[in-house]
Amino acid sequence: MEQAKEGIASGVATFKKLDLHSQIYLGGLAIAFLCSVIFDVISVTVKVDGPAGAFLNNITHRASVTAASAGTNGMLAVLAAAGGIGLWIWNRLAKKKEPWVPLALAGCAGFSALMFLVLMLRSGSSATGPGASVDVDMTLLGFWLPFAGAIAATFVSVKKIATAA
Repeated sequence: MEQAKEGIASGVATFKKLDLHSQIYLGGLAIAFLCSVIFDVISVTVKVDGPAGAFLNNITHRASVTAASAGTNGMLAVLAAAGGIGLWIWNRLAKKKEPWVPLALAGCAGFSALMFLVLMLRSGSSATGPGASVDVDMTLLGFWLPFAGAIAATFVSVKKIATAA
């Protein structure tokens, strides 16, 4: 337990020493990765009207999934966020800084944000039919916060490229 505390303290101290752009990039993609894996990204509520409605609503009233299990788009968003973090750490530890890395960092963050957007567009919306209604919602901690983190990481990585040029 003591080693874990020391490791976390060392990681926080290292994170505080980074410039603001790096902190936003890493924080945004870490939020995108962790929240979309831990929290549910999509919440589906089904309501049935009619005589059997009360019984069926008690059985199948709510379902939810994480981004990693929401299909290809959710998995790609999570993998792109993890890839962006890994690429940033690899570049920081490398002795030689490759010129293509800033574009790859922006690409990972942008691809993650794009896949979250596609996940939202493909997951559908509310629908009603005779005697039943289906409500599909994107959750705050599982979708909107990770999506905002991926957008923030994309913004700072593209801004860093634009100001360097």
